[in-house]
Amino acid sequence: MAQISNHKTKETNIVVIPNNPIDLSSVKPSELKDIIIEIYGDAKPVVTQFPDILMIFEPNNNISINIITDQNKIVISDNSVTEYTGRVMDNFFNLVCKIVEVINKNDIKNYGFNIISVFDLDNGIDDSGKFIKNNFLNNEKFSDEKYVGAGLGIVYKNAGVRYNLSLNPRNDSNLEPTKSIIVSQNAHVAGNKIPPLSELSEKCKSIYSDLLNTLNALIR
Repeated sequence: MAQISNHKTKETNIVVIPNNPIDLSSVKPSELKDIIIEIYGDAKPVVTQFPDILMIFEPNNNISINIITDQNKIVISDNSVTEYTGRVMDNFFNLVCKIVEVINKNDIKNYGFNIISVFDLDNGIDDSGKFIKNNFLNNEKFSDEKYVGAGLGIVYKNAGVRYNLSLNPRNDSNLEPTKSIIVSQNAHVAGNKIPPLSELSEKCKSIYSDLLNTLNALIR
């Protein structure tokens, strides 16, 4: 029986879809920088701007804000790498609430909370692609030796949230198999603005915790 070990979060982000097209000319990078510095005391944000995109990256805390006009979306990311359990996200959620309020008064139609993580499989498993293939595919249909591994994609709904969950084997630099699996989950909340900070924090922390429960149920 497989077990999850060395589980680390590589990124959490919130994607915001405004009701109306974003007007970059009305966005003041200095205001966004001030918010980041207010929340993260050691912050040194750097601004990069093009005609259709505004990017702010804060290297000390691995925070980024991308406003992309041709896709009409705002992506706010925490790219710090931590142990999956115990990840502190309070400052990140505070940042999200303040940023969307400044950019367009939280006039949005949808948002999504995304998680990217990676974990190892224990108990003698050294090929994560083969593990997924053998446990989740009909091996009568994939018995040909050329099918050496597989990934897994799942779509489901729960409490008004649509989830897209993918598990893919991670290969090393020589494309050889490893015991690691890369996890990517999008939790899409349709027809909702970013809620107040306490509600956003509670909802996203619940989604974050539920993913761990889902992974443990799938792997074991």
